[in-house]
Amino acid sequence: MFIMKTVILTFVSLIVLFILAKLMGNKQLSQLTTFDYINGITIGSIAAELATSTWEDWYEPLIAMVIYGLAAVAISYVSLTFLPLKRFFSGKTTVIYDNGKFYKKNLLKCKLDIGEFLSELRAQGYFSIKDIQSAYLESNGAVSVLPKSDKKPMTPYDMDMKPNKATADPIFVLDGKVLEKNLKHSGKDTQWLMTKLKENNVSLKEVFIAQADGENDLSVYIDTHNSDMNDLFQ
Repeated sequence: MFIMKTVILTFVSLIVLFILAKLMGNKQLSQLTTFDYINGITIGSIAAELATSTWEDWYEPLIAMVIYGLAAVAISYVSLTFLPLKRFFSGKTTVIYDNGKFYKKNLLKCKLDIGEFLSELRAQGYFSIKDIQSAYLESNGAVSVLPKSDKKPMTPYDMDMKPNKATADPIFVLDGKVLEKNLKHSGKDTQWLMTKLKENNVSLKEVFIAQADGENDLSVYIDTHNSDMNDLFQ
């Protein structure tokens, strides 16, 4: 009887969690505000309590879950309408670096270590601070970077070009295995693939990923089976 009760209430909590998640909207972890994070932990804890509650008081954690969920929806709606409330619940953008100057007090205020900041820059492709004009910490914890004018990537618009429509490059080989459906969908066959691999002087078992662009050029990436543990940034 106890096991059956737990199973039933667990399914109930999962269903309610799914409904509340849909109401509150889908967000990536990096997009969660402090309020969203706290609210998510709280609702999850109440759901666990619901799954292990007794038959007599199961409705109490259920009501609490619904209240938390509706409160989150209401606050999200109000925040979209009133900017001061949005800044209060979601926070605001903070300048970390601008025009050759670091704002150390803002780093301390945001609890952001300089090592973490530099790591974020490298993740976005900036390995030298002199290449950036400004850097900001967004309210969701992400670092936004404004590169210097002469370090921005060149775009077709800058060169007055009109390139062909961009398309996704299908993957034909993954970890040494041929993806037959992708080949067929792209109008290719195994013979074409093997010919291209031969042109690249690689065998199928060496290929980690192989994908082709709209010009029928095959890009091949092999697995070296080696590891490089040297850290240049420590």
